[in-house]
Amino acid sequence: MPHWNSLSTQISGFAETDDGVVNAKNVYPGDAHCRTHSPHSLWHEESANGLLEIVFLADYAHGVITKKMAEINEESTKLI
Repeated sequence: MPHWNSLSTQISGFAETDDGVVNAKNVYPGDAHCRTHSPHSLWHEESANGLLEIVFLADYAHGVITKKMAEINEESTKLI
């Protein structure tokens, strides 16, 4: 899983700051046991990581939109 986590960071450009998530270690209680016995737990872990990537993307988009709206508002007040 560290490979997939690294790949998602390269694609999105949003670095994961939690070393546990990056290295897929101690992410949740019992993860060492569940990883070897249950592929379903891996699905949950990677899905949670994907949701976090979506949150990072939404936060980035919000910042870009907010900045652009502020620029537009500045320009429109100069015209008045």
